[in-house]
Amino acid sequence: MNMKKDAAKIGRGNAAKNKAWKSLGPQAYLAQAQQLVTHSIKGVNTNASGGGVRVAPQPNPTAPYACVRFSREAIALDYTKNATHPFSASVATEQISAVMQGDTSEFSAVDNQDEQCIREQVLPMLHQHHVTAADHVSPRVRQILVDNGQGGDICLSPLPSGGMSARIHDIVNRVLERRSQTLPNGTSLPMGFDQAEIKVGGDKLQNAGRARLIGAMQRAYRFPAPGETSPALRRAFALYHRGIDLTPKFDLIQAYGKWLSRLRSLDGDNIRRTTPRMEEESEHIQCMARSVLAVAESARKILIPYVGEGHELPALTSENLPLAVRGAIDPTLRDEQWKEVFSLAVSQRITEAKTADGALIAGIAGRSTQFLQSYILEML
Repeated sequence: MNMKKDAAKIGRGNAAKNKAWKSLGPQAYLAQAQQLVTHSIKGVNTNASGGGVRVAPQPNPTAPYACVRFSREAIALDYTKNATHPFSASVATEQISAVMQGDTSEFSAVDNQDEQCIREQVLPMLHQHHVTAADHVSPRVRQILVDNGQGGDICLSPLPSGGMSARIHDIVNRVLERRSQTLPNGTSLPMGFDQAEIKVGGDKLQNAGRARLIGAMQRAYRFPAPGETSPALRRAFALYHRGIDLTPKFDLIQAYGKWLSRLRSLDGDNIRRTTPRMEEESEHIQCMARSVLAVAESARKILIPYVGEGHELPALTSENLPLAVRGAIDPTLRDEQWKEVFSLAVSQRITEAKTADGALIAGIAGRSTQFLQSYILEML
């Protein structure tokens, strides 16, 4: 595999072939910014009217997803109308993107005023959610009906992201190049997958969007799926990657809240802490903690058949999960550090639990969390 040639296909460019920067003025950049999206309708069908969605970034390195919203870095944006109508649209897009990515080396004689305008006026716009041409969805765009859980349907139109495709290819190419150095000559795909080509945009890629992004969308990776695709296996994969929620059962939190309300009706806001009351409160809190551990034990039983050498999962939980969650599912991880983080996490969820109208169920916060944590630590 020729990595340099491969990377060039998705738009790294060649420093020896710098393009001349074209000064377009603030209005042209601002107008084009309104049309830049992360997900474009044109990537589905070039005959559909242009439009798309720009997703506002919410960086979350703990989320186990390869998606635009949780990306650690800005995703390259695409235009929603053909590059040649008007011609300045593609030029403005490329120049805005270069500034956005922090690399204008592919251009010569960059206009400093243009660059400043893009940084100060355009880039703040591009970090905000935006929908363009959303008055109606073209019948040329694919639609999926999903049950809304209330007897009706929601119509969804999946939209591709050329910028995310390019990001994935960049990452995969770096991994392939690094791993290929340790493989025998002639071995090209060391990660157990092959490649396929998907036709997007017809003969003219620019009809669908920026050529380098559409080029990335055209190259697809195919991975082998597990031999068994039963609901139990899918559930095990979900538990391995996502873990469990450490919030106790709602009815137990509600019962604790009612108990506190009864004491407040007797004592006011400053509830007297007598030995019988502390013992009763301890039972409430420990009962909630046991309910969380019961859920964790159920998860462990679901995971066990798929864990170990020769099976689908290497361990009961992913190393990317918080220790509080991992130790709840895997008893071998329950050391003193786990007890601290688990008891604190459960205590916080009790104090932060709210009703449908946003009111705290237990009606406590702050210092009270320490008392709840002590009860759970006593149990552990």
